[in-house]
Amino acid sequence: MASPTEEIKSRIDIADFIGGYIKLQKAGRNYKALCPFHQEKTPSFIVTPDRQIWHCFGCGEGGDVFKFLMRYENLEFYEALKFLAEKAGIEIQRFSPAEQKEFGVLYSISEAAKDFFKEQLFSPAGKPGLDYLLSRGLNKQTIEEFELGWGGEPELLSRYLLNLGFGIEDIRRAGLAVKTESGINRDRFSRRATFPLYNNFGKVVGFTGRILPSPELAERPAGESANASGFQPPKYLNSQETPIFKKARLLYGFHKSKKAIVGSREAFLVEGQMDFLMAWQNGIKNAVAVSGTAFSAEHLKTLRRLADVLTVSFDNDEAGVRALERVLDATAEWDFSIQAINLGGFKDPAEAAVADKNFLISALEKKQPAFGYLLAHYFQKAEEKKNDLVFKKNALRFLIQKISNFKSPIDQAYWMKELSLKFGVEEKALAIESERLSFRKFKTTLSGAEGLKNSGKIGKITNNDSSVKGTEKLDLPRHDLIAERLLTLVLAKEDFWQELAESRNYFPDSFKDFFGIFAPAGIPAGATNLAVARPDLSLRSTFEFSNFDDVKIKKEFSELIKNLKQEFLKKRSLEVKKEITLAEKSNNEELLKDCIIKLQAISREISGLN
Repeated sequence: MASPTEEIKSRIDIADFIGGYIKLQKAGRNYKALCPFHQEKTPSFIVTPDRQIWHCFGCGEGGDVFKFLMRYENLEFYEALKFLAEKAGIEIQRFSPAEQKEFGVLYSISEAAKDFFKEQLFSPAGKPGLDYLLSRGLNKQTIEEFELGWGGEPELLSRYLLNLGFGIEDIRRAGLAVKTESGINRDRFSRRATFPLYNNFGKVVGFTGRILPSPELAERPAGESANASGFQPPKYLNSQETPIFKKARLLYGFHKSKKAIVGSREAFLVEGQMDFLMAWQNGIKNAVAVSGTAFSAEHLKTLRRLADVLTVSFDNDEAGVRALERVLDATAEWDFSIQAINLGGFKDPAEAAVADKNFLISALEKKQPAFGYLLAHYFQKAEEKKNDLVFKKNALRFLIQKISNFKSPIDQAYWMKELSLKFGVEEKALAIESERLSFRKFKTTLSGAEGLKNSGKIGKITNNDSSVKGTEKLDLPRHDLIAERLLTLVLAKEDFWQELAESRNYFPDSFKDFFGIFAPAGIPAGATNLAVARPDLSLRSTFEFSNFDDVKIKKEFSELIKNLKQEFLKKRSLEVKKEITLAEKSNNEELLKDCIIKLQAISREISGLN
């Protein structure tokens, strides 16, 4: 008897299947196409129906229908197996119990939870959630199309799923409930508006829960100590990662918009679910949103296979500008046109869409190259300090470094000319400065690597340098971003070095090297050493903090230190909670007691920061 995989392959014509993703041309008994997995101008991707295989003679990739689907959609084997089985008309029940346990149950629980949340939203109990969604500009058609919901009262979802026959361990494994310190199962998304998260095929794999603005409706996060005081629940709460849900791989709305992206060869990237939903509601069907994480290398690979143009619209603030810079840095090595739109006075795409349903469409028609957007942004900053030659010089250096990251010499030449015209500096002078900066970066990389080699920590600083091409810098977590901004700030105000060093234990591990390398005693030697190791931070410091007075910069520093500690403590709290789970499973009462004491201490420290 044929195995399930062999039977699937016998029922699915590989040419028809792959032809649904990319354009195939007949070539004798075979088909050819431009390879979707690398950049090429001459087709080297061959599909051979007789053997049910494909192969690219350009990049060397190849395999069967499973390999293509896994590679193209960035799926695990079981996910591809499940999709292709359904397409071939083969019952999933024929697969192994282990596969069912690991994946199938999670899909079933997530689907059931989605149905529960939907029902709750349109019940009398869900009125606060429905009113909130309507107040944000969503209509009922959009709410129903994307199956938004309401989390209900604490423990209600768990009881509902238990009544359906699901086990409590599987409910927890799906990230829908958490066992509290008192042993009660608390629903993760209670009293929150819920947004189902779908994989590329439209299967629910997780959720985002949005707390309502009304303080009286705020629910203590699942797993939070019952005696913690002064808590501030996160505005958005996302599912924990599971075997079927990986945040760095998921783009919100992609299951709906991928056909429009393929058709237009353009994707419109926004920052969150509300931005996406309002764009979709207003007729923009090629939109996608990052959800619960920064734009990642996996997101980039997914979109590049389908689109030639990526138009970006993040929040209209300095954080949004910085996010756009990270996208540009990540795509510098790719033949990918990155565009940006001007939101005018609106803070984000959702606000713009609510105010004027035609605004985003009009803004998209007027989109401009993303680097041109950045150039105008930093030129305006330089104009505000018109008589400050040092500031202007640093602005030019910052932009020159960005231009040097572009892969195409044509792009480099074009933007160097634009930079020359904008700032009134001869191209020859800019070229000389570019060469000087490249040599300095080379020397810095070598000296940094040598210093780290001697300390047994090769490559930490080099890898954190935003000048490094590729995608390493793309998906920095919030903890790392706060740490980076702190370092940027102390370059503008060296008086904070000592206080910064006192908080060194709260930094992410990758940043702690700065303290040890620059000064073994634990106190950084000063801005000079940091500026050499991270020239990008030195330049950014000039832009972001040059207009801050002492009062404002001190306030910013204090807030960042607080945020740094909060993020560290959140991570530590999660680690201890995992230890508690292990202690409970092993019936280790002594370890459990120690862990609870640790968790209480962390909760007190968090409360003290609020």
